[in-house]
Amino acid sequence: AFSRSKIDKTFQIYVFGSYLRHTLYNDIDVLVVHGDGQIKLEIDKTCAEINKVVLNATGKPADLEIVDQSRFPSYSLTHDNKERLY
Repeated sequence: AFSRSKIDKTFQIYVFGSYLRHTLYNDIDVLVVHGDGQIKLEIDKTCAEINKVVLNATGKPADLEIVDQSRFPSYSLTHDNKERLY
């Protein structure tokens, strides 16, 4: 679904959380990694597109966490489970 979308290739998108653990979930946890110099408008537009794609593909809303590229290597998740989608 993301390959057909309008998401800039400088972004990295990961899904994580209960969706990957195959447990009960109300939303899809998505980690969005953007370039350090990316402007807020680009990030906001990309997040809106991600929300649209996730909702259309799963029927569930996206819960987005946003981090820049320089902080990504040290960014930790509770269960450290993530899968890159884009």
